[in-house]
Order: sequence, then C-alpha cells, then structure tokens
Amino acid sequence: MKWIEYQEPEEGRIPVWKRTLGVSEDTGEVFVPAAMAGEEEVQLCAAYDGTTIASNHGHIYVPANWLSREFPSTKELCDIMTARARETLDNE
Repeated sequence: MKWIEYQEPEEGRIPVWKRTLGVSEDTGEVFVPAAMAGEEEVQLCAAYDGTTIASNHGHIYVPANWLSREFPSTKELCDIMTARARETLDNE
C-alpha cells in the first residue's frame, strides 16, 4: 500500500487521517478513511462483504468505490478523493 498524506491547509487544522489516502500497489485501488461513514459500521460491513481493509496509524481505510456504493452519501467525496489521488500519482 502506498500512502499519500496531503499537507494541512493554512486555514485550519485537519487531522492527519483525514488528509491521508491509500493506493493499492497491486490494483491501483484508492482507499479512503472508513470514518467518513462511521468507522465501526463501515468496518463491520466491509468484513461481512469480504472487502479489503487497510490500516494506517490506527485508522481504518476501505476502497473508495466500495464505500461510495455501500454508503451513497459518501459518493461525491469518494469521487473527489479518488481523483485527487490519481492526480497526485500522475504528477510523481
């Protein structure tokens, strides 16, 4: 897993886990914080579905495409975060 940590914006403090995305080095799949939809509930649903879960600094991350499908209220943010991760990787 490749982890991308974005810089904190000047206008306020945002916890590191909210500014971090994971990208699977095998599949290119983007992982986003499970806490976007309630970490415990997301973790239980992902386990039930057999969805891959990643952990970074004590926080759980799940595939953005899975989260946006299972928790539709996160779709717009998942799409934005996925695009941002792809843009970051393309610019490396």
